Amino acid sequence: MSPRVLTAWWAERSDPARIELYTRCTFYFFAAIGSLATSVIALSEGSRPVGILVTGLSLCHAALVGFACAQALDWALGTRPRPTRPLSAVAAVTGLHAVLVLSLIGAGALPSDRAGVLTATVPVVTGLMALTVNLRQVHRILTLCCGTAAVGGGLALAVTQDPRLMVLFSWTVLTAGVSIAFTSRFSTWMLAVVWELDVARDTQARLAVAEERLRFSRDLHDVLGRNLSVVALKSELAVQLAQRGPEGQRAALAQMTEVQEIARDSQREVREVVRGYRTAGLENELAGARGVLVSAGIDCEISAEPGAELPKPVQAALGWVVREGTTNVLRHADASNCAIRLRTDEETRTAHLTISNNGVTDGVRGRRDSDQGGGSGLAGLRERLAVLGGSLRTETQPGGGTFQLRAEVPLDGAADAPGTGTRPRTPGGDDAGHREMDGGGDPEDSAEASGEPGAGSGGTAAEPAAPPVGRRPAEARSGGTERESGAS
Repeated sequence: MSPRVLTAWWAERSDPARIELYTRCTFYFFAAIGSLATSVIALSEGSRPVGILVTGLSLCHAALVGFACAQALDWALGTRPRPTRPLSAVAAVTGLHAVLVLSLIGAGALPSDRAGVLTATVPVVTGLMALTVNLRQVHRILTLCCGTAAVGGGLALAVTQDPRLMVLFSWTVLTAGVSIAFTSRFSTWMLAVVWELDVARDTQARLAVAEERLRFSRDLHDVLGRNLSVVALKSELAVQLAQRGPEGQRAALAQMTEVQEIARDSQREVREVVRGYRTAGLENELAGARGVLVSAGIDCEISAEPGAELPKPVQAALGWVVREGTTNVLRHADASNCAIRLRTDEETRTAHLTISNNGVTDGVRGRRDSDQGGGSGLAGLRERLAVLGGSLRTETQPGGGTFQLRAEVPLDGAADAPGTGTRPRTPGGDDAGHREMDGGGDPEDSAEASGEPGAGSGGTAAEPAAPPVGRRPAEARSGGTERESGAS
């Protein structure tokens, strides 16, 4: 079995899910280590029946504390109601364990030194760990710890009649209990904050998509709104004129001729909007990529070596590589950092653009391999670069979870390219362009005009990927926020 298979359960989890798993295992570890310490002392210092009795009760207490901690964490994250019964059971079993051990110390079955005190206090401290996860306010945590220390000290004095043991018991419970209580409470708070930040990251990415859709729809509305209104009015007028005899039919024909001219003007204006949307400059695309990635919680490093000014067709083509690469990072990876590097080789007169990101899992790697073969995004980029004599390559580093997108475009090939746009000119000139708009049209134009971020080559903002394995639903986590602010 390969190491990758053994670690797949960890690698497939998102960062918040990993932190949550680590937090839960920490609580389980403290519960287990407390039970182990109590059992070892009881078996080594007391008789065999006493050791077995204390060990059995300690194991039951540890299991109950672990279960209660898991339930309390789920409540803190908003995925279940408050676990009142498990926490009440923890309090009851903790008190029973303390009474039993203090009684055995008073009867001489266990020593009254520090080892005996640890046997009695360690379960109390781990019980406080589970109970404080359920609390929010600091003064209530302090009240619980101080009250437990006072009650435990009084119980120790009543059972053993030893003031020294009372002081030692109370002091141990107070200091250790306050420390582990605030540690567990801070860990729970930090876990909730991490999940809320993950929700904010998804929300920002979705807002970026919505903003881009609104911008494009606003441009289309401004271009087509008036023209379509005029087309509707003139069409109605032509229908009415056609019903008035030969003179009216000639007037209707004139109106429909104007409708045809308006329709052709609308086609031209829509084509200009689409082309303007698709030919953003490289500098603007780099700035937009940085903004989108940073808003999604991804560290973005952009470096460009000084060199000759890139021709406009090369800038437009590389701008589309930046746009598609940014979309892939957002949609197909759980990335934490992304690096974009641009350099110009003066000897070969070639511009090189590299986009690399981490956070690539096995499932993501499979989707990207399929994109390499037939996906519309990377295939569209290859077509755009091929017009300029360029090439596009992808590389996934084995075992590292790093994906690289490399584009090379010759600077001299831009002058020989047909037109200055980012795609080849439609054969047949302007009339062919009209036929393109009238008929099925360019599939990428149609996809982008619809506002769908995943169609065609995509925009700088794209729909976030499906949550990685272990990611909690946003609704559950938003519910956790309400509980966080409203709970005691």
